[in-house]
Amino acid sequence: MFALKEIEKEFLFGTYMKELRNEVEVLSTLDHPHIVRTLETFENREMMYLVMEYCSGGDLWKRINNLTERDVANIMSQVLSAVAFCHQHKVVHRDIKLENVLYETDAVDAPVKLIDFGLSQMYKRARDEYTMKLQVGTAYTLSPELIEGEYNEKTDVWSCGVVAYMLLSKGSRPFDAPEKKDVPSKIKEGAYTMDGPEWDGVSEQAQEFVASLMEYDTEKRLLAEEALQSPWLQQNIKDSQQHEELQPLDEPEPEVMESVQEALLHVGEEPQLKRLAKMIIAHCAPAHKLQDPRQAFEAFDNTHDGTISYREFQQTLSETKWDLSNQQIREIFSELDQNETGVINYTEFLSATLETTTETIIDNELIEEAFEKLDVDHSGAITKEGLGEVFESKHSDAVGEDIAEEMIAEVDTKQQDKISYDEFKEMFNNKEGGLEK
Repeated sequence: MFALKEIEKEFLFGTYMKELRNEVEVLSTLDHPHIVRTLETFENREMMYLVMEYCSGGDLWKRINNLTERDVANIMSQVLSAVAFCHQHKVVHRDIKLENVLYETDAVDAPVKLIDFGLSQMYKRARDEYTMKLQVGTAYTLSPELIEGEYNEKTDVWSCGVVAYMLLSKGSRPFDAPEKKDVPSKIKEGAYTMDGPEWDGVSEQAQEFVASLMEYDTEKRLLAEEALQSPWLQQNIKDSQQHEELQPLDEPEPEVMESVQEALLHVGEEPQLKRLAKMIIAHCAPAHKLQDPRQAFEAFDNTHDGTISYREFQQTLSETKWDLSNQQIREIFSELDQNETGVINYTEFLSATLETTTETIIDNELIEEAFEKLDVDHSGAITKEGLGEVFESKHSDAVGEDIAEEMIAEVDTKQQDKISYDEFKEMFNNKEGGLEK
């Protein structure tokens, strides 16, 4: 199952169409466990289509009356992680609300995903120098400064505060009015309260957390990455990990973690073509199949910011039974950091650990889908010319051709300077992933 978003192009002219295409391209690179994935885009004369992962659990309204304070902290840590990641990549969402956070599945402990980047904006300059003026968003989560007409990425933090407020108070809004058009003036007028009966039983620490996000003075308002380190969030995450009845997202089974760690030791031994194919599969695989590697990712990601730094990676691997040196850990980290960003991104980690989990993830359907994406000219084979096109955006043509030739040679069992589907599929059947030794 996938979600399909349709955009009628007749309503978009000139600059707006150019900005939309640019936005789609940029948002497709937001590789984070709590941001909905854009899988494909298609365009014809009248329409543009975005194919996205399908989240079947409904939005935050669906369970709002049954959430404990610990549940709210778990949700907010995931949302703020996604928002902090967006801000680090110069993207402001501008429409964070309960309707734009979906549960991945109907499971009780299902993770949540931030969706709908239709009103988002990419920074043009450095974060501390860039402000926006366009008034967009949904009335009940608008920040005061957005209403005034000059704001920065902290507008998203205010909206996160409104979401936290409503989750903790079972749907009560901090600002309301009989007419929706009057809500912005209520926000501008000032202070909200947390005094009603809906706040009975909500801890003082939780209320302080909300107030730190819904701070009128933008200089005092926390950044998203600072909010992630809130004592209230951190304590509730710790409590979740110790709670007997819950299996938190960042606590994989010991045997899964050991299997993942062992796979990381051998990540550089696979053929490059197989590693590229696994990146595609990791991006396209159904979410329910990725539970084990995602839990392992969360275990490495100690700061919950959606990436694994070298320090986090070193700390986790240095505690294993393999007694690795710092040099060995550094080499493994470099192998995993395929995009050379200085951190391990979500899909990079998933791709390295797909074959280590209790459930088979890589099935024939996903192998075929990866093959079709790499068969650029639809000739029925993967060629070095086609692979060269894949690498053009990252490397010079010469370097791209060299990498493509190496990839073909590693698994070209028929010595035909191209890879048939049978050869491609055999990569996943051989334990080594390439030619028989």
